[in-house]
Amino acid sequence: MNNKWYELFNRLPIPNEIGNINLFNRPVVRNNDGSISTVRSMSFNDNGREILVPMVSNDGKIMTED
Repeated sequence: MNNKWYELFNRLPIPNEIGNINLFNRPVVRNNDGSISTVRSMSFNDNGREILVPMVSNDGKIMTED
């Protein structure tokens, strides 16, 4: 493995908890150009912990930040 990639990988933060996104059965959104999107998310910091929130509902609708 290239040493640069190895060093970068080792500096990535380790998750505190297992996430709630099923990587094998994600909802999809059909885009206007015919492509699909499976991951759209937002994140926020809560006392030093980065929280990742999925923005595609189980039925494939894009949710707002509200």
